Amino acid sequence: MKTLVNVLLERLIDIAYALETASDSEVNSDFAVKILEMTAAGLQNLDQQDLESLQGSVESFAKNEVDPSRRQFLGDFVENFGLSSASTSRGLA
Repeated sequence: MKTLVNVLLERLIDIAYALETASDSEVNSDFAVKILEMTAAGLQNLDQQDLESLQGSVESFAKNEVDPSRRQFLGDFVENFGLSSASTSRGLA
């Protein structure tokens, strides 16, 4: 059974991926960027333990992903959402 946190993280990633890959006819690109930036800003405020947990979960999701495009998105997620710099500034990387 999955934890609430893992289920919510999976859905957050689903939404981020959908916004990132949506065409302009599906989602206004300015709106998508705004939502993705708000999401990144929120995640960058995680404490050290939660940030490490998120990074580990995303790495695990990437290893188990069969879709190449989504696997690439997951592989880039931490860096693209500014979480690698957040961890570096906290001495994690």
